[in-house]
This record gives sequence, structure tokens and C-alpha cells, in this order.
Amino acid sequence: MPDEIVLKIAAGEVITNISSVVKELVENSLDAGSSRIEVILKNGGKESIVVKDDGEGMTEEDILLAIEPHTTSKLRSLEDLLHLKTFGFRGEALSSIVRVSRTRIVSKTEMEDVGTEVEIIGGKVISTRKVGVGRGTFVEVRDIFFNFPVRRRRLKSPKIEARMATERFQKYLLSNPKVHFILNVDGKIIYNCPPVEDIHERIPIIFPELSDRNIMYIEKDMENMFLKGYITFPEITRPNRTGEVFFVNGRSIISDLLHEAVMEAYEELLKKRRYPIVVLFLKVPGNEIDINVHPQKLEVKFLKEEIIRNFVRNAIKEVLSKEWYRKIVFVSDSYKIKEKVHEVKESFPTRLFHILKGRYAIFEETNGIVIMDFHAAHERLLYEDIIEFMKKEKRRRKLRKPLKIPLSSDEILLVEEKGKDLKSIGFDWETLTDGINITAFPPFIPATDLTNVFKDLVE
Repeated sequence: MPDEIVLKIAAGEVITNISSVVKELVENSLDAGSSRIEVILKNGGKESIVVKDDGEGMTEEDILLAIEPHTTSKLRSLEDLLHLKTFGFRGEALSSIVRVSRTRIVSKTEMEDVGTEVEIIGGKVISTRKVGVGRGTFVEVRDIFFNFPVRRRRLKSPKIEARMATERFQKYLLSNPKVHFILNVDGKIIYNCPPVEDIHERIPIIFPELSDRNIMYIEKDMENMFLKGYITFPEITRPNRTGEVFFVNGRSIISDLLHEAVMEAYEELLKKRRYPIVVLFLKVPGNEIDINVHPQKLEVKFLKEEIIRNFVRNAIKEVLSKEWYRKIVFVSDSYKIKEKVHEVKESFPTRLFHILKGRYAIFEETNGIVIMDFHAAHERLLYEDIIEFMKKEKRRRKLRKPLKIPLSSDEILLVEEKGKDLKSIGFDWETLTDGINITAFPPFIPATDLTNVFKDLVE
């Protein structure tokens, strides 16, 4: 197979969408020791992606070498692979990007009087010239996958690509608090975050529902492992895993093992199909993990999986037992069951026997007992109300005073993405810089539950 085809196939494995381009370029900037990184997306990144930094920069020779496949200055020996301190190490990212786009790289080191500009189209250098710039690197990636039409067509809409890139960008905000980050999407500043001492100051920016009142700090070490971060009280949850943020040795990863450890720690404290918000930083010896198992380095393999799982689970359980259990309030067993809930079953028992953990109702029946999950019953009723609403003339309840719902930047993009569906069931709103103002909502949703229901529908 010709080398050119092999390289294009390899590039398609490393670079899959706009988010993966942002990931690789931002990580290059971090490896260069940058204290300020700006990302600019046009048309959600489908037109162009710009990443500029104030890092150590590159000479002309460095640039021309960096765009070649499998060239890296971050590994000197096999031993370095076991003790990685940089994001990049395979020498694939920049070479993959330039092979599927029209790219312009401008860079200058501290020791040079002038910088270098290199134009590359489809992996071929078109021009090089000297330019007057400050120290750092500017990379502009235009028309991603222009020479890979099938992959180009598989890109999502600009809004979805921008949202996925924003979610990726958020990980760097959390893991690098002392770096000034700026994200500009189609002329709008989504994030402008100056350096801070601790991620504690950035968490509310990413998760607007969080504050000092509902998060707990976690820190635990055992032998050669160390865990720190923040977790939420069990009542602060999301309907999906978007609130799970894991870092292993400073690298953002997706991990089923860590997810399972978190869920085991919370056990029955969570409602059904609800997930806590956790931001966890785990450090383990470099020779006990393998990060070279995914083209984009998004997954890792642990040498001692069971030990890691137990360590993370027990650390979280310890914090929950000290902090959250103090907040438990025991309630009376004299619950009133709404008449409408009885419609969930054709023949519903009449005698309430016991309330278990404030969530399950146990009823006596002629031939035994019936256990009802309050949360599941409520979901069923809400579903039936929506179906009934959709069959009838759609009327909205208008609010005299708009209800503000704080949302993160990626959540606002998600609302815009799902806007047509949300409006079809009766919602209306005004978009703000830090959330939305609900002006109308469907009549089957209680006004007191409006914020939670809206966020659940969006997520």
C-alpha cells in the first residue's frame, strides 16, 4: 500500500472531528509550557480552528520536522514511555492534522529575532517565509477533511461540533488552573478564564449548579497512589455521566473502571438513573498504566485494576460517610400517595405498610407485597402527561416574570441544538450569556419543578 494512503488512514484514526483537533493542538500548547492559550472556532470549527499560545515556540527546522509522521522531541528512550510527563509522545497529532486540512503554522522561539510561517495543504508544504511575531505558536487549521469527503460529510452540524469541542476544552480548564484559557466560538467569547490557584474556583464555571454548599473535597493517598478532587452530595446529580471528569496523571480520560468505583461508593444514595458530579485526579506510577491503547489517548489500562477500584471507591465512601450522612433527615412514614399514582397499576393495593429509605413504598396486597419506586412512578406520570399534551392543542403557561436557569456554555449550546424539540412541547426562553430566561412552559410541569425538569430534558 502506498505510504500516502497509509498516512491518510492513520490520520483518520487520530483526527476524527473538530474536538480531536482542538485536543491535540491545546495539548501541544500545554507541552510547550504556555501560560495563555486561545482557541477560536469558525462555523463550529468546520471552516477553521485556530489555537495560539505564548509557549516556547518552534524554529523553522522544528516546524518542518513536527509535521512529519512519528517525529517527537518528547521521548528519548523506552524508559521515557514508562514515565510520561507530556501529553504527546507518538508524533502523530500534528502530522495527522496537516494531512487532512489546509494548515498555517506561525511560530517563534525566545532566541530568534523573527519567526517562521509555514503553509501546508494536504500534508505538502506549499511555502515558508520569515515573519515578525512574538514568542509562541499560532496554528490555523482550515477546511478539515477537505481531501477526505466521506469523513467531511460525517462531521456533525456546526453547533454539535462546537459543543463537543467546548466539552473537551473544559477538561483543560479544570486540569490546568494556572493557565489563562480563552474560547471563542463564531465571534462569541464562551470562556475567558484567567489563572487561578485551585480548580475549586473553576468548577462553578463548568458546573453552574455547584457551589461550596453542595461539593466536598476529597484527598487520599495509599502507598504509591494519590487521589484528590471534588464530589457532590448525593442529591446533586445529573441524568447522565456528563458530570464525570477523570484525570489520570494529569491526562483527561474516559474510564468504566473509575465510573464503577464512583457508583459503588454512592450505592443506594442515588436515585435511579442519576449520576453524581465528580472531578477526580488520580496519580499512579507510570509503569502501572498503559495510555497507548487508544489513538486519541482517551483511555488507559491499569495494571492493578482491583486495587485502583477499591482505592477510589473507599476514598469516596469515607468522605460521604463523614460529610453527607450528617445531613440526613429522617422523615415520618405517614406519606400521602397522590390518587393519580394509583393509575400506574390496574389494581393498586390500599394499605401502605412501610417507607424504605425515603424512596420505596411497600404496600400490602392480598397475595403478597408490592414495592413502588417513587421516582420511577413520577417518571411514568410525566411521560403520560407529555403524550396526552402532544395529542391535544398545545397551550403554554406564560410566566409573569422570566425564570432564570444558570447554564454552562456547553449546556446553552445543547439548548440551542434541541431548541425545536423543546419548543414543540411548550417551552420558550431567552438566551443569556450565563444561562436562559424561561418565559413559557408546558402546563403539565409544576412550576416548582421547572428548573430540574428543563435541565433533565436538555441533558
